[in-house]
Amino acid sequence: MLKKNMIALCLLQLLSGGDMYGYEILRRLEDVFTGTKEREIYVLLRDLFHDGYTESYQGDKSDGPARKYY
Repeated sequence: MLKKNMIALCLLQLLSGGDMYGYEILRRLEDVFTGTKEREIYVLLRDLFHDGYTESYQGDKSDGPARKYY
């Protein structure tokens, strides 16, 4: 539980610097929280969104699917 809360705080800190998408956030967190699974990050992002701590929107499409920014 402590790790989850620490990651959530780091997510909020990262997002306070500007909009980011999930994979970008994961790459930034890997240096600090080794072994963090991609699924964990997306679950935390979803929870933070539903609890009103973040907002999200779909970015423009490029070569692949549209990215979801937080």
